[in-house]
Amino acid sequence: MGLTRGTSCLRVQATKAFYNSKEEVLQLWCHECMRIIADRMWDHGDKEWLVRQLDEKLGSTFTTSFNNLFESYGEQVPPFVTFMRQVRRQNR
Repeated sequence: MGLTRGTSCLRVQATKAFYNSKEEVLQLWCHECMRIIADRMWDHGDKEWLVRQLDEKLGSTFTTSFNNLFESYGEQVPPFVTFMRQVRRQNR
């Protein structure tokens, strides 16, 4: 299963008004992978496997890690909702 398959959807839905850094987009990507894949997993070991797969992809492709991205969230993927974020003004 390719973990990068859903990124084209993120390019359409994510805007700089909410996701203005590489880390924020990667957090959103991890969130979507967990929402789409992990939510269908019952076994905790399977969810840990998915986190390891994400961590491997983050390290090999983006030179970061799952723990680095989510350290301030207790290494858990938080919910991503736009109504709880302030919109940044874009420079025009």
